[in-house]
Amino acid sequence: MDYSKEKYWLWMSMIPDIWYDKHAKLIEIFNEPIEIFNASRNTLEKIGIFKEKEIYNIVSSREKFSFDETVELLERKEINFASIVSEHYPKKLLAYADRPMWLYYKGTLPRDDEKMVGIVGARNCSQYGKTMAEDIAAKLSLYSVSVVSGMARGIDAAAHRGAIMAKGKTYAVLGSGVDICYPRENIDIYMEILKNGALMSEYPPGSQPLSARFPLRNRIISMLSDNIAIIEAKKKSGTLITTDYALKYGKEVFALPGRVGDVLSEGCNELIKSGASLLTDGDDMIFSSGLYMEEIKKKKRQKKKLGLEKENEVVYACLDLLPQSIEEIIKKTGMTSQKVYEVMMQMVLDGIVIEPARNHFARKL
Repeated sequence: MDYSKEKYWLWMSMIPDIWYDKHAKLIEIFNEPIEIFNASRNTLEKIGIFKEKEIYNIVSSREKFSFDETVELLERKEINFASIVSEHYPKKLLAYADRPMWLYYKGTLPRDDEKMVGIVGARNCSQYGKTMAEDIAAKLSLYSVSVVSGMARGIDAAAHRGAIMAKGKTYAVLGSGVDICYPRENIDIYMEILKNGALMSEYPPGSQPLSARFPLRNRIISMLSDNIAIIEAKKKSGTLITTDYALKYGKEVFALPGRVGDVLSEGCNELIKSGASLLTDGDDMIFSSGLYMEEIKKKKRQKKKLGLEKENEVVYACLDLLPQSIEEIIKKTGMTSQKVYEVMMQMVLDGIVIEPARNHFARKL
């Protein structure tokens, strides 16, 4: 990729310990990064927003920066870069004053017209929360709605897995450089996202997953998403930072209800009391507004063409009018659990199979 027009954007992105709000202020004052690069220390001091350490970082970074070495690093690590002036930068983000000035990414960025839902929640979640996050993400994916999350432990990871299982698109906004998989246990998700989505970050390669970076990445998740789903959150939870951003940006917030007294459900139950939309299934988000009407129409057209593929026929032949568990169906077909689950979800959407109890399926009369 030719970065010659973004040379000074690349330099600016690599100045250490300068947050996005000050990036935006610099661009507001100087208009172009090259002007910042050429600004004197005295000029930077007169702006009045920088600490002495920050001014030192800006000035010293000019001497350390090598455009050729930076481009070589990006190419070697297969990382792409897009500043706000790049044609590749997501147009959705341009509408927000606190947008990131640039994105580093691996994979393929979302289309400008792509429908996207953010799914976030507790890291130390319950099995119920994981199951619901996977199911909701899978349902959204079957409607060609992409899933955005932060690839953290717990709900984030489950949301990405649900989308991957349903062969949908999923995007992860990271609180580290995109060359760092954090947590390491999610390396399978990290690799799968590259096949049908993207890993994104406003932090340069090598940036470590510092705690201060995670709340800031949540704003990008909210910007990219049409709606936000909260799956399990304590009353005082970092997850709710994403909710605050979503409300600030005018996005509809959905929350999964839980048992009264359950610590992991206190945040969601409070959100519902405060006016968040009730979330019990992916359909709640799909049919909540006109955002996804084109996706709904596509599925209706597919229903008219029943024409089951061979794998669908194998699974359908194993069903009868009495509900069977997903484990029984897997055993009968000899297919992988991922494939059986994918086929079952598609046939439920097509209206020829019902799910009277969770993970139990039967033919529809």
